[in-house]
Amino acid sequence: MTVDKVIETIKAVKCGYDAGDEQLVHFIETAENMILSDIVSGREGDAEMMEQYGGAIDLDSYRERELCAPKPFEDIYMQYAVSQLDLLAEEGERYLNDMAVFRDTFIDLKRWWWQTKRQKSNYNYHY
Repeated sequence: MTVDKVIETIKAVKCGYDAGDEQLVHFIETAENMILSDIVSGREGDAEMMEQYGGAIDLDSYRERELCAPKPFEDIYMQYAVSQLDLLAEEGERYLNDMAVFRDTFIDLKRWWWQTKRQKSNYNYHY
């Protein structure tokens, strides 16, 4: 899914909220970085994923940028952004509900990713 498609979906869901593209891109980038650091890191293929999807989302050419969450989990970006918009609007109950949905999707993505991608053999559990 592209950043442009996520922004379009967020604006359709939260049509009464005044949120600019720059703010929404920031929320999407935060969710992307959480996925890369908490789920992808330490699994086989993580270096390629970090190279392809990591780093800041360029505000000049963000519309066509692909995001790393695969098809059944691609709503995770919209879920995170919607929860953050609710937080900014001081709608606590909606925020808690939206974050619960995001957390569940995040856990499902993590479970799926870790079942399909092997752990790197040189990954160190100990700090």
